Formats: sequence, C-alpha cells, structure tokens
Amino acid sequence: MKTLTLVSVITLFASSSLLAQDNTSEQLLTGDTKLACEAVLCLSTGKRPDECEPPLTKYFSITAKNFKDQIKKRRKFLKLCPASDEPGMPELTDAIVNGAGRCDPDYLNSSLMQTKVTSKCKDIPGHFGLKCERTTWHRISNVLPNYCKVYSSNAFTDLGLHFSGNSVWQKETDFNSTTNGKWVTQ
Repeated sequence: MKTLTLVSVITLFASSSLLAQDNTSEQLLTGDTKLACEAVLCLSTGKRPDECEPPLTKYFSITAKNFKDQIKKRRKFLKLCPASDEPGMPELTDAIVNGAGRCDPDYLNSSLMQTKVTSKCKDIPGHFGLKCERTTWHRISNVLPNYCKVYSSNAFTDLGLHFSGNSVWQKETDFNSTTNGKWVTQ
C-alpha cells in the first residue's frame, strides 16, 4: 500500500507541482526548486536510483553547527518544492528532515548497538581467590527511535527497512536470516 501512495506522490509532483505553467507552454522546474522536489521523492523511498545523487548531495551538504539549525535549513530547502504545501506534504517534510540519514540500516545498526558484559567466576582449588572470565555480548536494539517511527510510518514513505529477528536492521532487499535476537559474543 505504501508503494501505491509513493506513486501517487510522484504523480502529484509530475502533474501539478513540478510543471510551472505560463500562458503558452509548460516549463520544468530548475535549480534548487527542482533539486528540492527530487530530494523529497528520493528521501521517501529506500530504493534510490542513480538520479538521486545530485539532490541528495545538495540535501546532505546543508549543515549547521547546531543540529536544530541544520534541521531548519534542510526543511527550508525542501519547502522550495511547490508541492510542499499540498495535503500530507508538511508532515512528510518534517519526517524527512528529522529522519533522513538517521533511519538507514548503517546508522541504526551503529547507533542502536547494545553491549553487555558478563563475568563467570569459579573458585579453583589450590589458587588464591576466584578465577573469572569476562564475556562481552553485542546486539542491536529492535526499537526504532521516535523520529524513525514517524519517518517510516508516513503514508508517503517506503523506506524498505526491515529488522531481522532482534539482530540487525537491513533494507528489505538485503534481508536474510541472522541470529534471531540472541546476544552474540565477541
């Protein structure tokens, strides 16, 4: 169902917003306005074609010292797209600026890594004290941060994000069975 909704967003952009009409002809959007519309489309799906490179480069090059200011600047850029005021689009823009780049498998797997250290000690006859072995366990949390929940559940997004057991975040295309939620020793 989300794929159909994404198609409707693309249709909406193509039919009403990406084309600026004057009295004699239709003209395609250009410059940052075009890049903003393309960025919205590219950041609404986990399956990004090569054509997404220029708009995503532009979007992710928008930085600021303060993360809050970076969010504001990126939101301002996406609002250059004429469709940004269409129904559902302000919510999509907010979801994108809060989650894009922070809700992909690589980022989630590194930021949601949990570590647990256990010790197993036993008294060995003839030795002074206990002999202990420490084991470090790792797993990735299956609980998405709230900004990712909003981003991935937006009606206009299809991030293709899948959690494999309780072990790793993956794009659906890379899905395979892994450790099924077990703590993995290292």
